[in-house]
Amino acid sequence: MIRVISEDPEQQRLRESSARDVLNHFVPPLEENRVGILLDDHDEQELKAGPANKGQHLGVPPECESKTNEAVSYILRRMSDPPRLCSAFDSLIYLHESTCRDEIGPVITLAHELQHAVQCKHSRQMYLAGHAMKTLLNPIPKGLEATPIPDHHFPLEIEARIVSKRIAQQMFDAGSCTRFLNSSISKAVDLDEIEDLTFISEIGASNPYDLRTATSEFFREQPQKI
Repeated sequence: MIRVISEDPEQQRLRESSARDVLNHFVPPLEENRVGILLDDHDEQELKAGPANKGQHLGVPPECESKTNEAVSYILRRMSDPPRLCSAFDSLIYLHESTCRDEIGPVITLAHELQHAVQCKHSRQMYLAGHAMKTLLNPIPKGLEATPIPDHHFPLEIEARIVSKRIAQQMFDAGSCTRFLNSSISKAVDLDEIEDLTFISEIGASNPYDLRTATSEFFREQPQKI
């Protein structure tokens, strides 16, 4: 289910068409994943996970009807009236309006978040293990200075970046994607975003990537912390 919110009918049509094109580039198709996709008409600050955040993937837990969080509730309310039950979805994906203002940006972000939906559905052990490692390795206690491991170092995130870049290059071309990434680096809001975009620009989009092997190797590299 794709929901695009916009006061401009043509903009709404173009954004929905682009989102469907991204979906069609996933093999096997994602229809069975029961993914809800919301392209909003503003940047919802409650869903802004950091100044450079473009969007989010939320895996919907089986017990969601009794434990629905605010982010899930917000997306469900915006997607339909009356809202569908969260049990209708396996994953929810949210893109901020500012992410959708050009052609390539929303393609990269949506493909990235859709790959997390694939992981959540078809590699659930690795998906849960990856999120557990992020929680364990990046605790941020109040009053304690810490240097978190960047997102693009985690296997879940590396795979999502490879897939999103590959799909963007399939929908456009490598040169256009390179120019977009270089332009985005020049407009980055902080050093973390610069490092992340540089990582994406340098990673090979056709690189084979085994999530299970990469997760196991990453786990072994962190024995003192996990």
